[in-house]
Amino acid sequence: MNQPGESAWAELREAQAKTLSVPNTGMAVLIDTGESEDIHPQSKQIAGERLAQIALAKTYRRDVVHSGPLYKSMRIEGSAIRLSFDHLGGGLIAKEVPATYDVMRKTGKTAPLVRNCPKSQIEGFAICGADKKWVWADAKIDGDTVLVSSTQVPAPIAVRYAWADNPTCNLHNAADLPASPFRTDDFTFAAASPAPLTKPSASAKKNPEPNILLILADDMGWGDLRCHGNNKLSTPSLDKLRTQSVELEHFHVSPICSPTRSSLLTGRHHARLNVINTSDSLEVMHGDETTLAEVLKPAGYVTGCFGKWHNGSNHPSTARG
Repeated sequence: MNQPGESAWAELREAQAKTLSVPNTGMAVLIDTGESEDIHPQSKQIAGERLAQIALAKTYRRDVVHSGPLYKSMRIEGSAIRLSFDHLGGGLIAKEVPATYDVMRKTGKTAPLVRNCPKSQIEGFAICGADKKWVWADAKIDGDTVLVSSTQVPAPIAVRYAWADNPTCNLHNAADLPASPFRTDDFTFAAASPAPLTKPSASAKKNPEPNILLILADDMGWGDLRCHGNNKLSTPSLDKLRTQSVELEHFHVSPICSPTRSSLLTGRHHARLNVINTSDSLEVMHGDETTLAEVLKPAGYVTGCFGKWHNGSNHPSTARG
């Protein structure tokens, strides 16, 4: 049995959840629909339905449940911790834990699911004491709250839920929407996070590093997504930089994995950029336009690129960046 610990994916989910503090935002939790070996799972309809529920509730003011349980508060009760939630949606439920989980739906691959706490009503909870050593916990629904405990932790101080790269978790509300992963602690991450920034030295202040413009994009055009509908795509973030005297004209970005990256980053249709397919470097371009690297290097920037492998007979190419 794997023991609970740090997870970069869990940190990412927490960062996403924090955007809910911004007005007019919503978050569709899909923790129950993923596939362990496919970052692009097949269950797009579930994502669309949950996003639609958010729009119906928050924009169109319809009386629909649009969120699964969200952690609200905790209270230590002896050797247990009691958790309260917002968005109960008719009440908390523990969904049945399946015997297998999806590895890759498009190939039909599954694997046996080994429970961390076979006797627990709710899977996915971990608990710790002052030593900050996490162990899997027993969790049960008690009215509109969840009571979490472990015989290994007689004096608990914090709990985490679904805090793993590919967690097994089954807490939902009666509207069949999953609880969002969360933690009650504010511990510094030991493994997944980078070290905190140090104060710059006097010599560094005399010779400051150049500003960095980092532009990231992912697959947005090939196959089912197809976002090339217009000859010009809106790029408000880049337009904002341009208004702040950041020169962004007269170059385009050579794509890694999909021509759509050039469309996304320049606001122009990829066919108008003479981009044929993939390339392994920002140095390699198709056509006579100036590359991003050629713009940045004379200004003292170090340029490079990175990407990922794409494999499979349904993809037009196998590219590496």
